[in-house]
Amino acid sequence: MIKVTRKDVAKMAGVSETIVSYVINGNRYVNEEKKKRVQEAIKKLGYRPSPIASALKGKSSRHILFIADDTKSEYFGYIVGAMENLLKDDGYLISLCSDKEDPDFTKRIIGWDFDCIIVGSATIKEKDIQSLISSGIPTVILEINDYPAFQGSYGLINTGLRMGTIEAIDMMKARGFHKVAFASMTKQLSDNDNRLLGYFDAVDNEAIVISAQNPEELKDLTEKAYLKHHFDGVFCRTDTVAAEMLMIFRNMGINIPIIGVNDSRLTKYTVPSITSMHIDRDGIARAAKTILERLKKDEKGIIREQLKTTLVLRESFN
Repeated sequence: MIKVTRKDVAKMAGVSETIVSYVINGNRYVNEEKKKRVQEAIKKLGYRPSPIASALKGKSSRHILFIADDTKSEYFGYIVGAMENLLKDDGYLISLCSDKEDPDFTKRIIGWDFDCIIVGSATIKEKDIQSLISSGIPTVILEINDYPAFQGSYGLINTGLRMGTIEAIDMMKARGFHKVAFASMTKQLSDNDNRLLGYFDAVDNEAIVISAQNPEELKDLTEKAYLKHHFDGVFCRTDTVAAEMLMIFRNMGINIPIIGVNDSRLTKYTVPSITSMHIDRDGIARAAKTILERLKKDEKGIIREQLKTTLVLRESFN
């Protein structure tokens, strides 16, 4: 497809490129006859102004960047889809990218003229989040970790992970399961991860944390931890980990309650189906939209939104 330029519009309308710019930007008077010719040429050629060029003129680029842990995740894909639906009438484009282990990653983001940034990554460094906020780009953080207070104005959405974890483990204890392990499969489990902190808040006995980087390591560590501790339940950081744990314990010939996080489609199709903590993804999209609107109006300070999780009971805990 050949890119249509302002020069093409000007040629078809029989006016100068300056007149085309005046009509598009609406910042100067143009007589109705010329204005009509330009508008007809824009429509016929399908011309769309460059959002970056508009941003350089002090206007919104209408381009939001969502930084996630895993761009293949159903969880983040759903949130982006919900945001696109909320912002469809405002002409926004949302790009999803993963956090890069690259010292220049944040600098490149700042240089791309994004209109807004949403941080949904547990692995992005706190100093990089501070750099994004300090750049002046409206920034919203999903409180996956227990973050310190950053300098400047930004949004913070607490999705209820810590309290939801406490409630899930309290339910296990109420049903007689008092020795619950925590299982994770990520390249780096932060000490400030709100699910892990909720686990530490809730357990009465010795904490049993199984932190692996891949399925093979998870299997090995789980088998060793069970032989040592004989735990009677598992809270898993994600549904993917919960599915892996189901297979591990099935192969061991052991049946213990397992709870995951995200309430993904996967939970309905495993055998047994997985009990999971549902995070309010539609609520995250609405909260992010509200916060971004307030930040773009230059509201100062930390703008907070608090959400709650819901435990969806299925066969893995029944």
